[in-house]
Amino acid sequence: AIREAYNMNIPIFALCNSKSDPTKVDFIIPINNLSKKSIALFLYLLAREILLLKGAIKNYKEFNYKIEDFMKKEVKIEEKAK
Repeated sequence: AIREAYNMNIPIFALCNSKSDPTKVDFIIPINNLSKKSIALFLYLLAREILLLKGAIKNYKEFNYKIEDFMKKEVKIEEKAK
């Protein structure tokens, strides 16, 4: 996907830690990308700011989500009875 975006001149954003290879990345967002909580915090802040800029919420108090809402939930899949 990065190669295709690079070849088509589409800007590439990446969540990078100090061990990430930033080759062909246009916008590096420094983050601990190995931690679920760090990524959830980033997504929480990004969603909140987008909604604020779009006018969907008027202030931070109207953003009724928690950081945990942006973390992967384990989904149990029940086996079908044979």
